[in-house]
Amino acid sequence: MPNLPGVYYFYGSGDVLLYVGKSKQLRNRVLSHFSAAKYDSKERKLINSTHRIHFQLTCGELGALLLESQEIKRLRPLYNRRLRQQKRLYSWAASQQAGDQFYRLQLVLSHWPPMVGQQLLGLYAGVSQAKLALNKMAQSEGLCLKMMGVEKRQGACFAYQLGSCRGACVGSESAEDFNRRLVEAFVPQSIAAWPYEEAVVVTESATKHSKAAHHLIHQWHYLGQLDEPEKSTSEILRLLGQKKITQSDDVCNLDKDAYRILLGFLLSPQNNQLQIRKLSEL
Repeated sequence: MPNLPGVYYFYGSGDVLLYVGKSKQLRNRVLSHFSAAKYDSKERKLINSTHRIHFQLTCGELGALLLESQEIKRLRPLYNRRLRQQKRLYSWAASQQAGDQFYRLQLVLSHWPPMVGQQLLGLYAGVSQAKLALNKMAQSEGLCLKMMGVEKRQGACFAYQLGSCRGACVGSESAEDFNRRLVEAFVPQSIAAWPYEEAVVVTESATKHSKAAHHLIHQWHYLGQLDEPEKSTSEILRLLGQKKITQSDDVCNLDKDAYRILLGFLLSPQNNQLQIRKLSEL
């Protein structure tokens, strides 16, 4: 097994897939499982159950991360229990209802881009985390849960009676000011804006061990790998259509793993030695 980037697979009796992992240095990472088995019972159980090891090389770290995430969800290895689930993210969807100037919030599965007339606020791993974050933010920023549609009551909200709401519920704060403060408060926790006007092809440069890898990405969604982007117009259109991600108002739920991976790489492409091209530049 070479000490190069890629994904490795541990198979047990009957060729049952036990574990999928990734590394920039495959040999070192696989050997670390054997070393850890000396003192870690979970690793020891995995190694004792392993009958064969398979690996798949990638051009670089980005390809390894994306492939591992896809393979775990597709193959559902026994020992990747916590990682094999399709992890979804949640956001508060802010929109104005007919005849209402204040933003009302509804908890939804995160998607990107947002639907027309909607802003997605915050990014959370679960419903409880999202509700807790909203309550803390409302208290610290003096935001009114009643005007957001979260608290149901007549007259002033409960927080206003305690002195921690700035009074949107009693007319002391305008809808314009309230909506602005609401959106600004969520900025540090929200989905990062897609930094391009269209889909992009992210290329990991060729090495002496691997040809260049070209990844098609749009609106934080990983759509697949291309052999020759300049000659792959039909394949690109197929992948864009398959995921229902266009430059219109179609939406698609964000995958937590893919979003985190792409966010880290696309916001610092130079640090990761990536070439990024818009489709119109191919």
